[in-house]
Amino acid sequence: MNAVLDTCALLDVILQGYQPPIPSPWAASAISWCEIAWKERNGQLDLGGQRHIFFADLINAGVVPIAIDHHHTLAAVDVQWSHRDPADRLIVALASSQQLPLITRDRLITAYYHDCRW
Repeated sequence: MNAVLDTCALLDVILQGYQPPIPSPWAASAISWCEIAWKERNGQLDLGGQRHIFFADLINAGVVPIAIDHHHTLAAVDVQWSHRDPADRLIVALASSQQLPLITRDRLITAYYHDCRW
């Protein structure tokens, strides 16, 4: 993996044609996939088609989903950061544990994580 994409970056890769500043393959935490699926299911997000096609398109674009395990959850809890969003904490913990840049435009994340790109 060359970088970790946060949830907004994942959406922008497919829906907006965004090309991250680092070449694929990119990692993405399974929590981002869950956030996208929940928002789509609750009518808060239009993926432009069926959910499973959207996720297949992400994989075809070079995104590798990374499962959440106990190491990621414990690392997310131990992150010395006041931000309370568990999804953001997991994404930061994944990038940190893999020692990878994080592709995000989230100001709270960019203010905390040392290697953010957009």
